Amino acid sequence: MVRGTVFPSCLWWLHSCEGSKRRRAARSGTCECVWVLLLLSVFVFTLVWTYITQILLNDMHNFNEYMFRSQGWWLDWSLVLVTLTAVLLTYCGVLLLLSLCLVLCAHPLKLHWLHKVLVSLCALTVCLGVVGLDLKWREEWAAVFLSLQATAPFLHIGAVIGTSALAWVLAGYYWRVKSRGNWGRDGGILTG
Repeated sequence: MVRGTVFPSCLWWLHSCEGSKRRRAARSGTCECVWVLLLLSVFVFTLVWTYITQILLNDMHNFNEYMFRSQGWWLDWSLVLVTLTAVLLTYCGVLLLLSLCLVLCAHPLKLHWLHKVLVSLCALTVCLGVVGLDLKWREEWAAVFLSLQATAPFLHIGAVIGTSALAWVLAGYYWRVKSRGNWGRDGGILTG
């Protein structure tokens, strides 16, 4: 394992914004595991929203015209929307990757409160985007469903490959913790 090296300490600092002294005393509780699952769901939800924004780029002129009429000045809002979506997806993906690396290094998970707030804001932003799309441009959902019919087999293959790649990591961690006999003894499932 990589325990005790600089790499896990950097991962811990990026994930929890705390020093290594507090890491020794930290334990992953059930609440932290719930936050990691929430982070995973926000990541998947943002990934779906990214797919939707890429599909809707063809009809973005309607959105730009609507914003021009309401704001009074012209801006390519498709660029703003795609950039915001990419930033949200990247942020959630990096946090999820950090969580996975901490699990692989057998370190406790402790998401900093600022990350919790930002993940909640990411979820809220994507929800507002979906609701806004449904309220203002309901006819655009037909384009999304048509695109899903064409790309669903490829998306399914990608999801199966991604799930298979992660399954061995999580199964190995589960069996390693279970074989040590400290399953749940230190305050949660994901303890080192």
